[in-house]
Amino acid sequence: MDISKVALITIDLQMGVINMCENHIAETTLDNSEKLLNHFNQFNSFTPLIYVPNNSDELPENWDKLHPKIYNKNENFLVPKENWGAFHNTGLHEELRKRNIDTLVLCGISTAYGVDTTSREAFQHGYNLIFAIDAMAGFTKEEHDYVKEFIFPKIGEIMTTSEIIENLNID
Repeated sequence: MDISKVALITIDLQMGVINMCENHIAETTLDNSEKLLNHFNQFNSFTPLIYVPNNSDELPENWDKLHPKIYNKNENFLVPKENWGAFHNTGLHEELRKRNIDTLVLCGISTAYGVDTTSREAFQHGYNLIFAIDAMAGFTKEEHDYVKEFIFPKIGEIMTTSEIIENLNID
């Protein structure tokens, strides 16, 4: 993989969403997402952070605050979204095309909502997809496993954080 054509898309690693997962699953997801961000940032890669802003009085105050392991990892591009996917009305597609990105590595929470919807939108736009499967989590093991087994293999490649780091190179 030519890292100059690859972007890391980090989805919904914000306090309100993270708190909906079991602690050990969320920590593993955060640790592996941080490893990916650190690696991509070594090469000044495009690493947009996708999040759901708190536009409601019903959500806790820091619900949309990005986790410190993820936020401020170099110069990230923040993408607030209105729904599950990161492409609708966000300008993400235009930013990716402007940078000649053709491959997306996806990570984040939740596998069956934000990651799945964003990956389907990206697939419709013609991007190559790589799923950092150990850098994402579902709200339940069953929802994560379903998408991992039945959706992701049809539209992209499933890899671990280590495999992604090993396969990225500068051409």
